[in-house]
Amino acid sequence: MLPPGPSKRQTSTHYDVLIVGASVAGCMTALRFARLGLQVAVIEKQADAKAYKLLCTHFLYPAALAHLRWAGVYDALLAAGAVPSQMQLHSPAGWSPVTLSPGLNVRRALLDPCLREAAQKAGVHLFYGHKVRALARHPQGRVTGVQTSHQDRRQLFEATLVVAADGRHSSVARLMGIAPEIFANDRFSYFAYHQTPAGHNATAPEAASATRVWMQDEGRAFVSRFPNDQGLQLLSCYLPQRHFSDWQGQVETRFYAEVHKVAELASLGPAQRVGRILGLRHAPSLWRPAVSHQVALVGDAAVAIDPLTGIGCTWAMQSAQQLTQSLGGALLRLKRQPCSQAQQQRRLQRALSRYRFWHWLKFRPALLIARRYSRDRPLTGLERLLLQLVARVFRSRLQGRNPGNSASPSAD
Repeated sequence: MLPPGPSKRQTSTHYDVLIVGASVAGCMTALRFARLGLQVAVIEKQADAKAYKLLCTHFLYPAALAHLRWAGVYDALLAAGAVPSQMQLHSPAGWSPVTLSPGLNVRRALLDPCLREAAQKAGVHLFYGHKVRALARHPQGRVTGVQTSHQDRRQLFEATLVVAADGRHSSVARLMGIAPEIFANDRFSYFAYHQTPAGHNATAPEAASATRVWMQDEGRAFVSRFPNDQGLQLLSCYLPQRHFSDWQGQVETRFYAEVHKVAELASLGPAQRVGRILGLRHAPSLWRPAVSHQVALVGDAAVAIDPLTGIGCTWAMQSAQQLTQSLGGALLRLKRQPCSQAQQQRRLQRALSRYRFWHWLKFRPALLIARRYSRDRPLTGLERLLLQLVARVFRSRLQGRNPGNSASPSAD
């Protein structure tokens, strides 16, 4: 039940699906449910429809591209300057591909508003500047809606299905009392955009468009470069937590000292920087159950991973698809064929159980594998051997495709 408290003006609205959070996971979930013919509302705490997440590598893996095409935004993102890009890793063994085909680098300043516009065109009701203050609950404990505050009024949103898509610090999960399972990340990170100098990498267009990650100190640290629209590049450093105190008071000096360890990035410095250097002190991987109190969790609200992987946005889209595939049919039947409340709850529980199972099966093993690489440790002998094998194959393929091309990654 809602907690008692003063309310100047309160209204109540009911939807088939209510989603908290209008970022990648929330918008893709809303768009999929709306295209099934369901009435969908999205609540977003940011008042600006163009708001976006600042600290994000914003690399979309190849698996995400099919979702963008389905949403109808892929061509618009390319027209806005999004960069098709293969991710490559440089280790002591040389260059290895992280993705076998190109993904997409797109700034969140472009991606988030584009997805919101697509959702709105599909008939989704978007409510900006609404902060969740409380949960509405059935006497049996399941969540049936949320109460928000917006300017001088409170509003009660109720729905057949409530979805939490409000990120790793999910307010919905907190109000439900769900404590995440935490997997330590032994690194801190800093990010900054830079304008590419004229002529930079002009002789190596393939290298210039690649997302490149340089392993440092036997896998304990990393430097990354993400090419973007308008000649921008996002540079990021991931360093062991034991060095964090050394950076305080001299972030800029330390940041460029790390960046300039990479010869390809030596020409990029403070003069080319666009905006501030942004830092992330703690970013552990988190796991929450994908279903709780009959609320479905998607994106980072359910599983948030070390930003070094760059896979968060892709997982957000995939979990949105999982949820709608698991519950879309059940919600449509309930909408078209009303039944008793007991029958409705049984149908929803079965559908939610399907989602919880498929979500666990896809993301839990990947999370457990990825957490090994969040630790401050050197490469193992087996990891070093595997990187050597992959790098050798990658090098031979590049040489076969571009014989005598000294600008290939294998020449670095």
